[in-house]
Amino acid sequence: MDRKQKERLLFYRKARKRAEKVLAKKHEAKQEQIDHDRRKQANQELLQRYTQELNALAQKSGILSMAEQAAFSCGGSLSQEISCYVDYGLSSSCLQQAFMDSNQGKLRASHLALTITWESTGGWKEAEIRVHKNGQITFHHIPLPVFSFIWKRYPQLLQQMLDGSIKHPRPASLPVKKQSS
Repeated sequence: MDRKQKERLLFYRKARKRAEKVLAKKHEAKQEQIDHDRRKQANQELLQRYTQELNALAQKSGILSMAEQAAFSCGGSLSQEISCYVDYGLSSSCLQQAFMDSNQGKLRASHLALTITWESTGGWKEAEIRVHKNGQITFHHIPLPVFSFIWKRYPQLLQQMLDGSIKHPRPASLPVKKQSS
């Protein structure tokens, strides 16, 4: 081989290395996108499952039907929103969570928020009831939760608490569109 052939061979080797690096980066980006889509799909399935579980718990306690009736009697609307968080496990501190990647954690349900919104003379008002995954029910105007053993034994207590939250609403920032059930 003469000098020109050696230079050309060296040029092709370097070009092949560069092309392999570019292809490896493209393959890595494609794999990351596939992993992201897979996590997103799994999170959507978890959200659906958590929504069904929390709705079943709200129906079991009777607060869902009470909230629907209260929204109808106020002339307002009832909206439902599930709240979730990312759980990084037992050994994660706040500092570790700041540096952890979202794919290292698991999506967990916190609570189902039932918000009754209506218009009154003073503007838009709202009352919020939260059904927690552990069976507790909280109202926006009282800091203490109603535990599941209490609402199972005294179901009329939930109606009294709901009436209290309707009587003591908090101002709502924007009206919520009516959700058809």
